[in-house]
Amino acid sequence: MKKIALFLFTALLLVGCSQSEDKKSVLSGTVKNGTGLVTLVGSEYEKDIVLNDDGTFSESLDLPYDGYYNAIFGRIPLALYLEVDKDLNLNVDLEDFKNSLEFSGELAKENKFLVVKEELANKDLRTIFKSEPEEFLSIIGAIREDINSQLQDMAIDNQKFLESQENELKYLNASHIYQYKDAYTYLNEVEDVNLPENFYGPIGLIDMADTLEFRKSDNYRRLVQAHYNREADLLQNPGDSNHAMRYINVVNSNFPDSYAKNQLLKEAVGYGLKPDKNLGEVYELYMKYQKDATLLEEMEEKYAILKNLTPGKKSPEFDYENYNGGTTSLESLRGKYVYVDVWATWCGPCLREIPYIKEVEKDYGDKNIEFVAISIDEAKDYDKWRDMIEERELVGTHLYSGGDAWQSEFTQAYNVRGIPRFILIDPEGNIFDADTYRPSDPRLRELFDEIL
Repeated sequence: MKKIALFLFTALLLVGCSQSEDKKSVLSGTVKNGTGLVTLVGSEYEKDIVLNDDGTFSESLDLPYDGYYNAIFGRIPLALYLEVDKDLNLNVDLEDFKNSLEFSGELAKENKFLVVKEELANKDLRTIFKSEPEEFLSIIGAIREDINSQLQDMAIDNQKFLESQENELKYLNASHIYQYKDAYTYLNEVEDVNLPENFYGPIGLIDMADTLEFRKSDNYRRLVQAHYNREADLLQNPGDSNHAMRYINVVNSNFPDSYAKNQLLKEAVGYGLKPDKNLGEVYELYMKYQKDATLLEEMEEKYAILKNLTPGKKSPEFDYENYNGGTTSLESLRGKYVYVDVWATWCGPCLREIPYIKEVEKDYGDKNIEFVAISIDEAKDYDKWRDMIEERELVGTHLYSGGDAWQSEFTQAYNVRGIPRFILIDPEGNIFDADTYRPSDPRLRELFDEIL
């Protein structure tokens, strides 16, 4: 099942490809109200920079390439453009990040532009993605023109930077296009949208199998991942729900053994890997094509967890506070199917499912099934959880997992990494499907009609 992502575009990250031996650049500045540490992250590069007591820092860097890095201030990321043997100074107050950020030094203009570009790319995204297809294409075209105009106005004469930005604007435009359909249907709460005939045309102009560009550009990497996920979706046949297997085959057929192929295959270990009847086959396929030793080890670890969540295995137990008083355990529900909804009050996609779950509960409430919603809200949101149940007139059995959020025992046992997550348990307390259909998916009703 797809997890709708938040539609935020962070500052663009690109990895350049030139380096001179023994040259160093210096990153310096002052961070007010910081955590004492700034982490600089790039492609296969990471360096912790310790701040002085007064927030100042000056670090000589052995950069592996000219290009884009991400500076992490606590939880705040900032894209930086750095070059070997060129210096950059930045000053920022984390309590007023946007208004206080200042650059100076040889790469000041380049980094000022990145901040402007991020603001233009992220402006009013909800409205953009809610618009109809023709209007959407017009808006993102205007955004690209605005960004180009800003680049020209800043009179940057760094040719290496300018060439990289020409490519990055293509990737930004293509990423907007790829995200549109899912974003539009989600925000407008509709099942589909009719797209113009050549809607995906601009994407066709980009080589989606460029292993060198995959190393150089983080934005290209994300675009390629989206592209092959879509290609895998297009190959889906009726009754075929295994996205991970299709994705692995598509990637393998388009890439030679390479860093790019290894990283793309890694995506199949994320949300795409499900503890279903195909888990063993997906595991074998991945192990066959993946060549990176570290990534193979990661797959081994995840497989060891997921193989215990396949159909027929005993379900992990729960025994949580019931909204109506007392506690409710899974054991107390033996003899019934149990449809579990793991959710939280802050989760937008979870709330979107509420009207659908109400309808499903109304239509199947007299069958041999219990509808259980387990909240993973933190302790600070306990009252918000209780209030939402009353305000939205939620039905079914509502349980509170105790305030440990993602670390709650049941959540950990089911390897929940994103919500909403729906789980179906059979009357004997065994796993029927550890990652089953959402209430909004028509296939859930087809399943219920078959087993109830």
